[in-house]
Amino acid sequence: MRIATLFLLLTLTAVPVTAQTAADSAMFDFWVGEWDAWWYGRDSVKEFGRNSITKVLDGAALHEDFSIHSGVNKGFKGRSLSVIDAQSGRWKQTWVDNAGGYMPFTGGAEGTERYFEREFERNGKRVMQKMVFRSIEKERFVWDWTSSTDGGATWNTVWRIHYTRRR
Repeated sequence: MRIATLFLLLTLTAVPVTAQTAADSAMFDFWVGEWDAWWYGRDSVKEFGRNSITKVLDGAALHEDFSIHSGVNKGFKGRSLSVIDAQSGRWKQTWVDNAGGYMPFTGGAEGTERYFEREFERNGKRVMQKMVFRSIEKERFVWDWTSSTDGGATWNTVWRIHYTRRR
């Protein structure tokens, strides 16, 4: 009787996380694929890059492979892994790049937009950064890198990338 009761309690407490994970697992599916990207870099010079997003680990995670092909940052490469954390039911992403960058993010949705965000301290000041996927369509979307130093009261768009699906 005790084993059956324990099993039932464990099963019932696992249901909310499992249900949330299943409902949110497709949140970033729009991003999967091969993408061409462009943006205006330093001195308003148009730059180009590519991004490849694949499902990995039996479809449980997303792998990103980003590279810049023109402009001042030509040769820059970065990768990320994104997954729904089984404990919290929230999206998590880890970014690394060939400039020695490492950034952990937490993600989710606000209306039709998707995002990954993080907070950290720089020179004694709290900084918030957020990447926002917006204007999402099957063949294109806009990705904004934003930053706030006033607790999120105001946001500065640092980098806007226009994505189109590679044919």
